[in-house]
Amino acid sequence: MTKDLACGRMFLKVDTNLGILCRGGDPNNYVVADLVVSCKERSFPGEHDFTTNPPEMFAALCTFSSKKGHWTTKEMLAPQLHGQGQFPYLWYCDRVVPFAGRFLCWVDFYSGIVFCDFSDEDSPVLHCTPVPGNQKISDKRLIERYCPESFRNVSVSQGMIRFVNIDNDWQDLQTSDRAITVWNLMMTGNCWSWEIQHKINLDDLWADCGHKDLDLPAPLIPELPVLSKNDLDVLCCVLREDRFSGRTWIIHVDLKQLSFVICVLHNNEQIVCQRDAIDNKEHNNFLPLVPWLRCDIPRYLNQPQEMSRS
Repeated sequence: MTKDLACGRMFLKVDTNLGILCRGGDPNNYVVADLVVSCKERSFPGEHDFTTNPPEMFAALCTFSSKKGHWTTKEMLAPQLHGQGQFPYLWYCDRVVPFAGRFLCWVDFYSGIVFCDFSDEDSPVLHCTPVPGNQKISDKRLIERYCPESFRNVSVSQGMIRFVNIDNDWQDLQTSDRAITVWNLMMTGNCWSWEIQHKINLDDLWADCGHKDLDLPAPLIPELPVLSKNDLDVLCCVLREDRFSGRTWIIHVDLKQLSFVICVLHNNEQIVCQRDAIDNKEHNNFLPLVPWLRCDIPRYLNQPQEMSRS
């Protein structure tokens, strides 16, 4: 199914925008929803200055309900960013996360999260909150993206929405100021606020002598962070010697104890064509820069030797 909208966009064309919400733990009671956020072309002239006068943003929600058995479409003004005024005109959906059997959350790792409350199926309501931190993101980065999931992630753990950020090279921070920060999103009524749960300096993490016992070269900047589903203090991430061909490790970090818990050397055993077999070392070290599924991580890290990614 596709449908033209007033903004000139179409539904069900981008898979990262599509979310599924199972309500009340009943697999037969679910909602499938696609969210498109855009500006209507007629809302600004051809030489419009987005910086000083951003266009008015609109949201369109296309929903399928198991109860109704058909698709419905609702168009509305995009919600205001809580505490920051107008909705960002360069907002982009990186991921959709279901939450509390009631919300679907469309996440832009740079800008903010759009929540849709499906508690009233006939009148779904959109809310929006910015991601935490005070970093200014350039328009160039917002447009070209540069793989934000390599250093940011949003997930649900023990009934809480959690956001993790790893400071890296593009943020122009002094090496001594780089940190891993984890926030929890607290909800009171219709108000949302972020609270820091963990903030650890990367230099302090590498000061732990445990990395030498694990044969880890220091210091490396962790990538592809994934928060543990069951332990609020544990972060899984990737360490690379080189962006493409160096050794790669999958690690568990205890953010409370500032220590490495588990470390597994990655080994990519999948040979996809004859050319890949020419340089086995480079091929075996390669790890695609794509987010991990948390259900996969324990299986990999429980292996005593090298880890294979299938």
